[in-house]
Amino acid sequence: MNAIEESKKVDYQFYPTLLEDYEDDKMTLSIIIDCYFNLGYVKESVESALNQDYPNVEIMLIDNGASDDISNYLKEIYNKNKNTALLVYEENQFDWSELFVLICWNAALLKCKGELVTHLSYDDKFSKNYASSMIKLFVDNPNCQTAAPLPISINKYGKTNPVDYLPTNNRSRYMSGKDLALDFIKGSPKKFFQAPGEIFVIRRELLIEYGGFDRSVDLMQILKYAIHGETGFDNNAYVYWRHHENQLNRITTNKGFIMVSFLRQAMVDSNILKIWEENLGKDNSNLLKNWFKHKLIKLPIEKLIERLFMKDIRGYFNVLLNISKECPWVLPKAILSSSVFLVVLSAKIIFKKIVNRGSINKNKESYENSNLH
Repeated sequence: MNAIEESKKVDYQFYPTLLEDYEDDKMTLSIIIDCYFNLGYVKESVESALNQDYPNVEIMLIDNGASDDISNYLKEIYNKNKNTALLVYEENQFDWSELFVLICWNAALLKCKGELVTHLSYDDKFSKNYASSMIKLFVDNPNCQTAAPLPISINKYGKTNPVDYLPTNNRSRYMSGKDLALDFIKGSPKKFFQAPGEIFVIRRELLIEYGGFDRSVDLMQILKYAIHGETGFDNNAYVYWRHHENQLNRITTNKGFIMVSFLRQAMVDSNILKIWEENLGKDNSNLLKNWFKHKLIKLPIEKLIERLFMKDIRGYFNVLLNISKECPWVLPKAILSSSVFLVVLSAKIIFKKIVNRGSINKNKESYENSNLH
């Protein structure tokens, strides 16, 4: 069963737009925003969608079993603004087995009216020209099936972090989506893409045809949707990607998640290998299959080494425990790799101390000689 069909099994209350005001000769972009907690971030996110410089923007607000303050805020926004719909769930639909709220997203996908659809996380926000810039990519090129802005890293206060994503998003205004996906699984030697995958705008009919938003949505938007037609890019439009302590990837890391079972299930549910064989051929489908196999080994090892680098011993053993449960065949290699990393790191620290000590002794000797003279 695909993700769209799963979303139909869960009850929710739908409140359609109270006032529709769209210009007939323009495409419409639907922005899905699911909300649960942290009212401050939610307000920034929603307001960035409301304040777009393009008229045909539909906002699909989702009350995902939210706290009272957020529920009241969403009702207020819904009642006061045109082209705004609201979906209300009695219980939060987040699932640790999915790590996203795909039930909600796909319900909104079925209800939205835009020819183009995107998702905005409750803690992120768009630049004012986001919608107009994304729409133009599709209008100027009918073969454009997906499009993305440039991500800008911000901290919890909304201040820009000193991270430049442009060199690692080194692609032209339009390029083959297949080439983008192939470069991605080859380790991005051409540096076409490095960003959160969920920033893509996708044609609604394409999303529905292939089953909607999938588990591992970041990954699948590149591998499953960007492969169709051409993909657009405008580095003068931004998604402000907020980094903070309650960020989902930080929480999963702190919990010792290794993502192996999650990724394996995403591969099956999305039917991605068959889609690649049909659209990119058998050889490329086998290439993707091998990439997944390598990723399922590499991912837990990277998580283990990351815990060592962060000097998180408890986290290290949590990761080891999860490896033993999800992929015990990786355990010997993981222990060996982390041990090698620890030895190399220790050697670097010792070498640095020796160099610093030598430098101190040399300076002391120079100082003593200068006093003698």
